[in-house]
Amino acid sequence: MGLLTIDLGMGDQLDILKINRDLINTLRKADKITDENIVMNETCRYWFGDDSIEWRGQLSVNLSRMATLINILPIKIQYTHIHNRLSTRNACVLMRPTDYIDYTQDLPPLGFLTATHAQLSVVPLSPISLDSGWSTLQLLPHCEYLDSKFKTIAHELTHILLGTYDLTYGIMPCLNLGMRNPYTAKNNADNWAYFISELYFL
Repeated sequence: MGLLTIDLGMGDQLDILKINRDLINTLRKADKITDENIVMNETCRYWFGDDSIEWRGQLSVNLSRMATLINILPIKIQYTHIHNRLSTRNACVLMRPTDYIDYTQDLPPLGFLTATHAQLSVVPLSPISLDSGWSTLQLLPHCEYLDSKFKTIAHELTHILLGTYDLTYGIMPCLNLGMRNPYTAKNNADNWAYFISELYFL
């Protein structure tokens, strides 16, 4: 199924189609995370404060499963209602306390693999709502500037599929969080999104 656009303009529909393909291809590189690679070890340590083989193994499994879930679940992408838009926000997912589920770890996703399309269509996933800042972003991450539409969708998908929270935003705050508090960094959506953006370049 993948990312389903709801009433988006043609340009945004095309952007989401490309992001869907590139994001899945990026997440499929997850097996490289467990390689003894200096660059990969440093990237894990920068964003999560942990480059242990145990963490890299868990990270690899989570990202690989995330790619599978994006492929099989109906994840809707729409515009934020005009009265609720904020110029400082790129996108959002309105999550209730009961929505924070790590679908890569918990039992329900196992049934997703054998579910029919009709059954999958009623999985209660919150939609991603694009906001005013979306149109100001470059499409894909650049080695000197990681913030992008790609990174924004990755960020929102970690809320939906991994149950991450918004604890801090931005490159420097996320790097500082990784150094100071690895446990918290591993639960912060932007740390995941920046890591996935760096994985894009491998």
